[in-house]
Amino acid sequence: MAYQTGSSTTSIVDLLNTLFTFATANGWTQNQAPAAVSPFHGGINRGTTYVQFADGADSTNMSMFISTGWDASAAGNQPGDSGAEMRVTQIDGPHENYWFFEQDTYIHVVVEYDAGLFRHFGFGQINKVGTWTGGDYAYGHEWSQGSNSDDIGSAFHYTAFDGTGPVNTSRSWTMRVSGADIADYASESPTRVWGFGGDTNDSRNDNNGVPSIPLRSTGRSRFHQEAFYSIPESQLNAFKPLIPIPIYTTIGATPDIYRLVGFVPDMRWINMTGIDPAEEISVGGNTWTCFPVTRKKRDQDNTEESANLGIAYRRDNT
Repeated sequence: MAYQTGSSTTSIVDLLNTLFTFATANGWTQNQAPAAVSPFHGGINRGTTYVQFADGADSTNMSMFISTGWDASAAGNQPGDSGAEMRVTQIDGPHENYWFFEQDTYIHVVVEYDAGLFRHFGFGQINKVGTWTGGDYAYGHEWSQGSNSDDIGSAFHYTAFDGTGPVNTSRSWTMRVSGADIADYASESPTRVWGFGGDTNDSRNDNNGVPSIPLRSTGRSRFHQEAFYSIPESQLNAFKPLIPIPIYTTIGATPDIYRLVGFVPDMRWINMTGIDPAEEISVGGNTWTCFPVTRKKRDQDNTEESANLGIAYRRDNT
């Protein structure tokens, strides 16, 4: 398991160059070097997980894409592109700090883009339940500014493994999950390849025009959201639970039926009560680094805040 942290990356391209150097040193393949050339900022892969980076909606943002392959001659979308654009906003730099967490099957990234303000993005393979085709995921982090910025439940935010119904689910998170292995979709032709996360039965098409499969998880969703920023640590023993992040497919039925297909590796929800941003805690012999989803604050003053909702990343394995 590999880990790196640093400071003072100056721009999106500088951050990606630092990330790619880290990734290739740990077994990932660079398909295209990061460069300040619009629209692409490079691509990497490991196994079947192919991700690319590009200009965002404006100069402060970065967009991330995931596909099933890489074609150096492609002027636009890569082979098997999911059709999802995961944005990471407000990271034009310079950045206060960054953290990279890598295992053979994933890379998770945290950027402190300004003091106390964080962005998360990542990609990899989930830990599957059962045997099925796919499991490659990617997630970005877009936090609405202005009047929605202090509303942790706003549908105008897009976060890692969001369970709230965002306005555009293809900007939140996505995963490859072949419909051929899911009973409700097995008879369809062409076979569905990608799923989009959120809280709606949104079947947006991938870039081959094939509808997606609705996915669910537990970030910013109903009970989980309230629990993570409202329930403090145990007053008896200061226990801080690390909550696994499950992935479900949605089966087209009334009422909805959800099927558990796996868990995000080495990444947990955590209540940040009593925990400072970037603080490390030890649980079961493993070290976890904890971060707010965006900022540990609950003043409701029209600035970014996510109260005590946090994400913990495993730093080491025992």
